[in-house]
Amino acid sequence: MNRICWVAQPDCSLTGSTATFNGQALAGTVTDFNLVTAAGCDSLVTVTVTELETYAIPVNLQACTGSTVTYNGQVLDPGTVTDFNLTTVDGCDSVITVTVDEVAVLTGSLEFSACTGSTVSFNGQQLMAGSVTDFNFTSSQGCDSILTVTVIELFPQTGVDQLAACTGESVAYHGQQLLAGTVSDVVLQAANGCDSVVTVTVNELNATTNQISLQGCEGETLFYNGTEITPGTSQDFILTNAIGCDSILTVSALDPIPFVESFETIEVCEGESALIFGQLISAAGTYSETYVGMNGCDSIANIILDVASDVVVGFQDNISIGLGETVILYPLTPIGSTLTYNWTPDSTLSCFDCPTPLASPLNTTTYYLTIADEKGCEASADVLVAVRKERGVYIPNSFSPNGDGINDVFMVFSDPGVVSNISAFKVFSRWGEGVFEISDFQPNDPTM
Repeated sequence: MNRICWVAQPDCSLTGSTATFNGQALAGTVTDFNLVTAAGCDSLVTVTVTELETYAIPVNLQACTGSTVTYNGQVLDPGTVTDFNLTTVDGCDSVITVTVDEVAVLTGSLEFSACTGSTVSFNGQQLMAGSVTDFNFTSSQGCDSILTVTVIELFPQTGVDQLAACTGESVAYHGQQLLAGTVSDVVLQAANGCDSVVTVTVNELNATTNQISLQGCEGETLFYNGTEITPGTSQDFILTNAIGCDSILTVSALDPIPFVESFETIEVCEGESALIFGQLISAAGTYSETYVGMNGCDSIANIILDVASDVVVGFQDNISIGLGETVILYPLTPIGSTLTYNWTPDSTLSCFDCPTPLASPLNTTTYYLTIADEKGCEASADVLVAVRKERGVYIPNSFSPNGDGINDVFMVFSDPGVVSNISAFKVFSRWGEGVFEISDFQPNDPTM
């Protein structure tokens, strides 16, 4: 018998079409045909029908607003999506989805500035100050582009300025001499090139009088402008002020600043330090430093360091319990103190911030306790809770039922009170076959 393989392609004009072989319609299958050759012998023909896919292809085009685009002989408007059904080289359907994106008219703006009555040149056109003009251009995509050009009108600027001069004198302003007590309009050119009118007022300055007070430390001599002034007295000085006019200054000497001494108390916990005059100090006592105050006089600062030492905590002994038992933890703390508690780890404790929590560990655990008093002083201790895990259950892994009185009987052994009842017991061979099974029986029973 000869075997022949033949691959056929179905009519793929529609999904689910078929191919015909030997008078039989086939679709997506592998089929064997028993035929007879010209020589009269059997022949096995295996026919495989391969399904040809239908193609879907996206195409993106662009068109300006108000125009169209042509695809495959069809005029398409911008903003539309159109499907075209074509035929591939295999003769199957091919769907081309054509999306025409609308390219909107581009708009932009541009600003210039010009003085009142003048113009600005743009794109070969003179634009007046204060005007707004639209220019039509073509964008890089071939669509309309509108540029709005605004010419901001720069009006003549006005401003005021205040100057000062002594009586009978003048002051220079942009090349002009202006007398004290006058008001003048000065025409200048602004930074934008347009006119600027500044009204300048020159205030007349009469001789000024001022008073100041001096004060020194105890035992210090006061001087002003090289002249000694006795505390409790005053003296007039004729000076020239910042503008160059006469100024009469009355200087008064006040009573001296008294010597200052301060006291401060700092409390720290035992073992801690306090920063005193730039140094870390842990010993109790009084510390003093002489320094210059903000007023420039010497002062003495006294700091009293108080060290608190009454916060202690501990435990009497470590603890041993059986698996499943609980115990209350009793720390040794100062009597009559107001304390806060923090136990860790707290997952097996009844509380983490109480004085005597109930511990229920499944494994040997060290519990840590930190206490703090109302001053924030802390002390820490730990206690070990050892968990005994003796099970009291024994199941032998072999026995010899040969009647010699040694290991003849197989049973589950248990200490009293450990196992009350056995729900199920099964024995399997080395190949996983069940050979023995019993349920709901007592331990230490040789008749099981």
